Amino acid sequence: MATWLAAHGTERARLATVGFGDTRPLTDNDTAEHKQMNRRTEFHLQEVDGKPVADEGTVAVASK
Repeated sequence: MATWLAAHGTERARLATVGFGDTRPLTDNDTAEHKQMNRRTEFHLQEVDGKPVADEGTVAVASK
């Protein structure tokens, strides 16, 4: 996702990527539906207009 964002105009220096794999699931991986829920990309905003953003800045995007 960071590669796509950089290719579409976001400065790469402004992006940080972290992979959590199986360590932070939203739910158990016991069904296909739950596994699908756990496949996601999360965006955490650090700053908006130079001002820090609290935890409410989290946006989750489900993967296909």
